Amino acid sequence: MGASATAQINVRIDRELKEAGDRELERLGITPSQAVRALWEKFSEGGQGSEDARRALIGMGGAAGAGTAQKAKLAALDRFGASQRSFTQMLEDAGIDPYTFEAMEDEEVLEARYEHLLEKYGK
Repeated sequence: MGASATAQINVRIDRELKEAGDRELERLGITPSQAVRALWEKFSEGGQGSEDARRALIGMGGAAGAGTAQKAKLAALDRFGASQRSFTQMLEDAGIDPYTFEAMEDEEVLEARYEHLLEKYGK
């Protein structure tokens, strides 16, 4: 991969947190760049990869020291994820590809649903 095909991410974190994290990554034989790259690769996979990465991040944020506001945000994310999975399943059950759904007009969605019901239950 050439230099023009790469991007740089700069993040500000507490110095003590960085040093502690660097020590643990070193113990594991992983560089900070490898850790970030692995996280981004999971998110770029979408679907279950993104869900796995999100859950890992929620696990980090949901530690015993998390405040009430943060716990409420994490709970809301979990509810949103569950509703999104339910919606995706509903689309799949209706014979609609959830990955092209957003690009469809209302009439197209209704037509796809109608065709699915005709196939499922006959005329």
